[in-house]
Amino acid sequence: IYMQVGEKEKAKEAFEEMMKIPYNRHDSMADCNACVRNQEVEYYIFAKEYQKALDHAKPLFSGWLSCAEVPAVTYANLYLPLIEMGKNDFALELFYKTDFNKKDIENYSSAIVLLCILGDLSKALYILEKQFPYVINNFNEQEVMSFYNSCAFLFKEIGKDKQTIKLKAPKEFELYTDSNEY
Repeated sequence: IYMQVGEKEKAKEAFEEMMKIPYNRHDSMADCNACVRNQEVEYYIFAKEYQKALDHAKPLFSGWLSCAEVPAVTYANLYLPLIEMGKNDFALELFYKTDFNKKDIENYSSAIVLLCILGDLSKALYILEKQFPYVINNFNEQEVMSFYNSCAFLFKEIGKDKQTIKLKAPKEFELYTDSNEY
C-alpha cells in the first residue's frame, strides 16, 4: 500500500520488515514464493534501485521460481527501468518473453509504453486494438486507467505525424464510429 501512495519511508520500513520473514513463513495470502519475489522486485523498482531489481529477479528469469503470473508480470514491470538504464535490447527481449494473456491488462499497458518509446507505434496500436474489447468490459478501474494512460501516450506519439488513425474499436466504446477513424 505504501508504494501505491508514494510513501517512500514507510514503504522502505515495511519492505525491511518483510525481508526479515523467511520465505516459508509468509502468511497464507503470500503462499507463492514467485509472487513474493516479484513483490520484492517491485519494491526495488519503486525505490529506483534498478540493478538490485534485476539481480533479485534472476530466479524468476531462470524459471527457478514461477507461477501463473510470474515472471510475465515481472518482465512487464521491468520494461521502463531497463529503458532508463539504457538496456533497450534487454527490455525488448523481455517483451518477447512475456507470456501475455487477455486478463493481463497492466502488462499490455506496459508493453504499449515500451513500444512507443522504442518507436514501434504500429505494434503498440495492434496491441491496443486486440486488448480494447477486454478493457471495455473490465471492472478493475486501476487496470483500465493504466491502459487508457498508455493509450494516451500512444495517441500523443502518433499525433506527432498524423491527425487521424484507423482503429478497430469495439462498438461498446463511447466514441465508436463506423468509419473506424479517430
